[in-house]
Amino acid sequence: MTGGFFFTGDTVDTRHYLELREAGMSTLKTLLLTSLLLMGCKSSVEPVRGDVYILESISGIPLPAPWTPNSELNLRIIADTIAFTTETTGERRTLLEASAAGETRLARATFTYTSDGDRVAISHPCPPNASCIAPPHLIGTLTSASFVVTTSKISRQPLVFRRLFPPD
Repeated sequence: MTGGFFFTGDTVDTRHYLELREAGMSTLKTLLLTSLLLMGCKSSVEPVRGDVYILESISGIPLPAPWTPNSELNLRIIADTIAFTTETTGERRTLLEASAAGETRLARATFTYTSDGDRVAISHPCPPNASCIAPPHLIGTLTSASFVVTTSKISRQPLVFRRLFPPD
């Protein structure tokens, strides 16, 4: 992990996503297909397990959308998946622009979470000796159909995730 943030991974080709968008597929269908592609990428050997949610929009903007609160850094998330894998842990897989030149990066990270009713607070681990943003990093409402993040220390909000399928 670098800089106390959760992005690590490989550069990946996003032409398939962009071709689907240009072909006129709906955002949700495109995200579903892209997420399925992400599940099979080389740095994500096994499929996502658990209660899976696919990012649909950031601050009301359909993906790909800017994700950083810093307007000087106009990078976008292309696809994002959150899976609640146990009662206290989960995994996030994100395909994002890694540079202004359009290079992409696939990030895979584990997280812990707490829940109180429908309120969920996600915390990303901090590597030893790193200067990290204090958790929780994402706080939102979880329903049977969506996970809506209304408080984030690491990205714009709201982040609207739609449920893909229930746990195994």
